Amino acid sequence: KGRVGYVRLRLATVEIRRRRFPSALEHAREAVRIQESLVAKTGDSQSRHDLAAALYMVSLGLAGTGDQANACSVARRSLKTFSHDPGERTSPHYLKGATAAVGACDAGKPIDVVRIYGHLS
Repeated sequence: KGRVGYVRLRLATVEIRRRRFPSALEHAREAVRIQESLVAKTGDSQSRHDLAAALYMVSLGLAGTGDQANACSVARRSLKTFSHDPGERTSPHYLKGATAAVGACDAGKPIDVVRIYGHLS
C-alpha cells in the first residue's frame, strides 16, 4: 500500500512539472488518502514523511488551479506533518518547497508553483 502511495506521489510530481494541475491533484489526493490510512495504522516515520510530501503536492496542485486559500492551508498542514518527522527520511526537496510555500502564504503572496518547481526532486 505504501508503495502505491509513493508512486501516486511521484506521478503528482511529474504532473506538476508538466503543469497539469488537475491530474496532479488527483494523484496527490490519492497519495494523501493512502498515506493517511497507513499513518493511522502503523504511525511509521516513512508513511508520515510520504504523507507530508503528498500534502505538499496537493498544495502545489491547488495553487496551480488558482485556489490559493486552500493551497496555503494544505501547505501549512504539510509543514506541520514534516515537523512531526524529525528523522533523516525527510526529503530536503519537499521540505524546502513546503517551507517556501508557507513563507509565501505568511507574506500574503500566492504560492508561485513555477518558482517552487526548482525545489521538486
